[in-house]
Amino acid sequence: MEYITKNHSKFLLMYHLKIVKTLKGHSTILLWKTFEKELKKEFWKEHTFWSDGYFVCSIGNVSEKTIRRYIDEQG
Repeated sequence: MEYITKNHSKFLLMYHLKIVKTLKGHSTILLWKTFEKELKKEFWKEHTFWSDGYFVCSIGNVSEKTIRRYIDEQG
């Protein structure tokens, strides 16, 4: 593993988040089984619930504005 060096920083970021896909998949199935009638009104095109992406933030300085912008851009 090599550290990345920038002008004033050195870092190594590694994330292992395979579980996010599993949680989204299982929760989508459960939500559709439980609330199919209600969800059909909004999700008539396909049986999906979550967006494909996700946001990850480790200890750091991410403003509420940045998080809200990311969420708003998810469609």
